[in-house]
Order: sequence, then C-alpha cells, then structure tokens
Amino acid sequence: MRAFRFRTLLLGIVVVAAACGSSKSSSSDNSSKSSPSTTGQAASSLYSASKPLKVAFIMNGPVTDQGFNTAVYKGIKAVQEKYGSTVAVTYKESVPESPQSSQVIDSLVQDGMEAIFANSFGYHTYMAAAAAKYPNVKFLQWQSSEVGPNLSEFYFTVDESWYLAGMAGGAASKSGKIGMVASFPISSLLAQVNSFQLGAQAVNPGATTRVVWLNSWYDPGKATQAAQSLVSSGVDTLVNALNESSVVQVAASHDLPVVGQAVNQQTFGPNSWLTGAEFIFGPYFIKQIGDMLAGKWQGNQNYIGGTSDGVTAISAFGPRYDKAVPADIQQKIKDRQTQMKSGSFNPWQGPIADQSGTVQVPAGKDLSAADRRSIKYLVKGVLGTAGS
Repeated sequence: MRAFRFRTLLLGIVVVAAACGSSKSSSSDNSSKSSPSTTGQAASSLYSASKPLKVAFIMNGPVTDQGFNTAVYKGIKAVQEKYGSTVAVTYKESVPESPQSSQVIDSLVQDGMEAIFANSFGYHTYMAAAAAKYPNVKFLQWQSSEVGPNLSEFYFTVDESWYLAGMAGGAASKSGKIGMVASFPISSLLAQVNSFQLGAQAVNPGATTRVVWLNSWYDPGKATQAAQSLVSSGVDTLVNALNESSVVQVAASHDLPVVGQAVNQQTFGPNSWLTGAEFIFGPYFIKQIGDMLAGKWQGNQNYIGGTSDGVTAISAFGPRYDKAVPADIQQKIKDRQTQMKSGSFNPWQGPIADQSGTVQVPAGKDLSAADRRSIKYLVKGVLGTAGS
C-alpha cells in the first residue's frame, strides 16, 4: 500500500499524510463562502477539543499536484480554519482506485473515523461496500449514484466555469485553433470539454478545440508530450484539464495563452495565464461537517452544486487576459458570470449538436445539472473522440 500513516499534532488537529510524506500547510480563502446551519450548544455538548469529531479524506493523488487534489486540500484547510480543535482531520494521499482502497477505509474506521469523504469517482464501489459494512460511520462519495442511510454523494458542476473559461480561450485564440489535454473521457470530463467549446463558440463561432486524452489523472511526462504535440499541430491556445500543471508550463514556454483547471495555476505560466475553472470544496465540506457537529446530518443525499453555491468559479484573470481578450468580450464574460451566480443562465441551451451533426439538445430546451453527468458525446467543434 502506497499510503502510510504519519501523525502530527497541530493546534489540536490531527493530520495524517501519506504516499508523498508529510505535507506542507496551505492557507485557504474558501472558508467564508459557506456557513453551516446551527452548530451552537448542541454541537459543543457532543464535541470539543478533548473529544473532537474525527473526519477523514481520501484522495487519488498528492495534495501538491496543483490540480484537483490541491483543491480538495484547500477545502480541508477551510474545515480546519472553521472548526479548529472541534474537528480532528485525517487525510490519505495517492490512494489507488482499486480494492486496495478498501484496506485504507478499513484502517480509517479502525482508527475511529466517524466520517469519510472519498474524493474521486473510482472509490465508489468500495465506499458503498464500506457503508454497508460500517453502518455507524458516515460516508460521502464524489460523483457517484449509490446512496444509503449513511452514504451520500456530491458533485460540482464545474462545466459552468469551463463555459466562462471557454469564452476567454475562444476570444484569445487568433487562429481559432485551441488544444486541450484532458484525463479520462468519462461523462463529467466530456461535459467540461463540451462546455469549454460552447463558451469558445459563443464569442468565436469558428473556434475548434482539439482534445487529447491521457487516460491518466496525473502523468506530467505524458502531459508535456501531449501539449507539445498540440503546439506542433498549430494550435495557438492551450487548455489544461489535468490534475497538474505541465500543460500550463508548456504554454508559457511557447508564449501561448493558456486556461487551467481545479485551482489557480497562474504561477506556472504568469505571462500566459488567461483564467481557469476551479473546484472550491470548502463550502460543501464545512456544511456537511457542520451538520454532523449539530447532530443533524442525513444520508441518502445526492448533492449537485454549482456557481450559485460557490463550489465552482472562474479563476482570477491573468495579464494575458487583458492583453488578448477584447473589452467587449470581457464584459460578456462578466455578465454571464453574474447570471450563473444568480442561476439565470444555463450554458447548455439548445440547439446543441454533436460532432456528427445530430441535435442532442433541441432549440428551446436545456440540460439540467443532473443531465450533464451522463453525457456520452462531444459537441460540434470538438476535434477528437469521446473514447480513449
């Protein structure tokens, strides 16, 4: 097992790091974006610094990946900042999405964990089995369909932020040829690729997005090679849809505009950075743990959050944004962002056709957040396949 346990006592909070050794602390700016319902006296009577709520998080990569797992870690830090010593947090990095994860879950339960968050779809089978095995432990699974009395699932519609990022990428591309490196062609990623292309088309009707699938969440070597091949093919704007920053670095080395994902990756390409589509886990983690502290957490929940809930947002704009995106398009992006926050704009408004020209979303219709989770196609203008 690649994950191992390492305990450190910090302000009364236990943090267990694995796989990559001990992890550095990082500040989070997400804790103020959501407040749980009452935690008050009911919570204080159940939990305290001497008897904290024990919560664990499982991740499929290192918290230093500067992508999805870094975003999860920021959410963990938000929990620590919100609840202090009332919550004891443990996290496991680089846990394989295989039967080996069952061993990690069993170990966490034996260590007295009262709630376990699994932050990748690949754990869903093992989490569902664990929920049945340990009825007194609360389980929360990213992007799944299984729920039960002590099992809930959660998902954020980051495709909304990808649409906004697509508007920026489409405006920045002079040739209309955009290249994206992505992880796996699963429904949630297909939705993200499609949303980016829909946003790009909204400001640059002739824009295309060529997607290369790595079939890996984290492989910097392959990611660099794929990004370099896209540049060689003639794209003039790059998009990173991976759990790391190699594509951003390749864009910077060629002085090309770049869009990133999961967290703000501007530091890896300061002069090339346009914006990105971010996951913000703090509000959801804080709300769920607040309900646990208050003794009112319930299972059987399918949570789908979006821009209006503060669990996804477009990244801060970089210097390339002002340089490459015209002022009128900047205003359009700002307007769409405002509309998404209010819930008045759905980027999946028909008519939307797939690569073959078949209309998937008729005129006058749109796709709900739940519908987008089962997409099996790529929209017109995306170059590449919907499979590996």
